[in-house]
Amino acid sequence: MFTSLAYAQTYRNGVSAYDQLNKEYYIGALYLPEQQQDRAQILADTRPQKMVLKVTASRWSPRKFEQLWRQDLALNNNLGADANLTNQLIEFTRFPKENLTTGDELVFSYTSKSGTEVLLNKEVIFQSQGKKLFNALLRTWIGDVPNSQIFQSQILSLEGSLATAPDVIQRFESSAIPVARQQLVTNWKSVETQARLALAKAEQELKIQLQREAEAEKKAEEARKKAEAEKKQREEERKKALALAEQRKKEAEQAKSGNTDEQAVAAALAAQKAAEEKAAALAKAQKEQEEAQRQAELARLTKQYAQELYQWGVVRDVYKRVSYPEWARQFNQEGIVTIEFIVGNQGQLLGVTSISPADSGLLGQELKDAVTRAAPFNAFPVQLNDKQLRVVLDYEFTLEERVAQVPPEPKAPEGVDINGELTSVQKAVQWAKYKDQVIAQIESSIEYPFWAKDLKQEGTVAAEITVLADGSVKSVKITKRTRHSILNQEVELAVDRIGSFGAFPDWIEDQSITLEIEHTFKL
Repeated sequence: MFTSLAYAQTYRNGVSAYDQLNKEYYIGALYLPEQQQDRAQILADTRPQKMVLKVTASRWSPRKFEQLWRQDLALNNNLGADANLTNQLIEFTRFPKENLTTGDELVFSYTSKSGTEVLLNKEVIFQSQGKKLFNALLRTWIGDVPNSQIFQSQILSLEGSLATAPDVIQRFESSAIPVARQQLVTNWKSVETQARLALAKAEQELKIQLQREAEAEKKAEEARKKAEAEKKQREEERKKALALAEQRKKEAEQAKSGNTDEQAVAAALAAQKAAEEKAAALAKAQKEQEEAQRQAELARLTKQYAQELYQWGVVRDVYKRVSYPEWARQFNQEGIVTIEFIVGNQGQLLGVTSISPADSGLLGQELKDAVTRAAPFNAFPVQLNDKQLRVVLDYEFTLEERVAQVPPEPKAPEGVDINGELTSVQKAVQWAKYKDQVIAQIESSIEYPFWAKDLKQEGTVAAEITVLADGSVKSVKITKRTRHSILNQEVELAVDRIGSFGAFPDWIEDQSITLEIEHTFKL
């Protein structure tokens, strides 16, 4: 018996619960134009069909979503035969931007007019012409290697199979999309739009910064040329002054030996002294300018080395988090992928600006994911006073049994020591950066509790967090509470999730610091 629902021109063919390792993720139902048990005929049918998945898990993470679908898709489809279809399936497995939860509804529909559509909570995620995508997804249920034979039998309503338990059907029919989740895709798109705008702004600021640096370098080069010309001129003047001093000295000696009057002798001696003083002044000015140039060049090299060392540290952190995508290995994909991204001065990832080659596919996506997993990075060192920094990273994916090697650590130029004694101002800046980074880590760890969203709970929570010198958390004290305990607890849980922060700088004598944080939960 099959039930007619609001899905026009289709009837429910079968219902079953999808679980793995004793955890249920969703209840699925297949809708066909008429009851059908023959798998080949279902796949060949070009009339309207639907797959409806109602999530029953309280938490279905994007990572687990990708893992389960890729496993089922790879087992039931020849993915190497159609690159375009494979890319569509990759896009599908990566679409969740946050955890799916109880009540969320996924619908895969096919009609000859609209092709294949994938919807989440009644909002279209993406579309595809034809039935290839729909059939690839459908094969995870009715293909040769389904999640389980029981699941497939119940979806097909095969005679002699275990009938779907009445409570499963009842739960499927009574499941409703939570009000707070009905604009989920719209919210994701809004966040993506804001992220794109923020990245565009960061790119523009970086472009302006690079232009300023280029202009500053041009002016510095002009100043160096001017300084060289002045140095050469002063050297000539110094030589002339020395020659004049020598001449005046001879004249004074001749005046003495010639028994010239005392006034003439005194004049000759004074001229000699003036010439010697001028030569000494020119030599001193020359030495001071050379020292100023040396210090300026040392400052430039110090900043350049600090930047190279920071970029190397970012690259090292990303390398640690790259893993070879299983599908890419299956398709024998390998090669060098280059990714460019922007990091803010507190170590936050402002966005990825490019991935090349453009068709890097799975490999490029994995490298992008590795960058995201590695963020946030360390705050900029005191020698870098820029707002953001561009990082370019090359990673070689190879099927050979070897691990990609991190590029060698940059070597400090002669005379450069960025770990030397800091000035009081540099120490103050670095200490302030440390505190800002702790607060930023806590803020990024705070999540909006699902049930609080569902119940439309809002409010502002303030807390004092005491951190010990080794970076461990001594205490979290809520100083301003909302009337919703779940929101108050979330701030404490956010700190617990972090566990510990970096240790204090060596020169900090305090054994602990107490930082204040205020977070507003607003829908």
